[in-house]
Amino acid sequence: MKPELEEKSTQCDSPLDRLVKCVADGVANDILLSGSDTNGKATRVALRVGNKTGDIEQEKSNGGLCEYALANVISDSLKKHLST
Repeated sequence: MKPELEEKSTQCDSPLDRLVKCVADGVANDILLSGSDTNGKATRVALRVGNKTGDIEQEKSNGGLCEYALANVISDSLKKHLST
């Protein structure tokens, strides 16, 4: 995660919020390391829409997520599911 993008902890952060952020950062890192390229960790996750058959020619790009954004999505999802 880029230091300039890293969120600063505040006194309002609960221990659960800090734990969720730590877990989300680790999961995002693990996802980007899971690729088969041995040259290093991926830098983005691509989002694709439009085809469920696996034919990449039929899919359209729907953006992507860098590690910081992926960690935020995971963190937000964990908070949502843990609070219900």
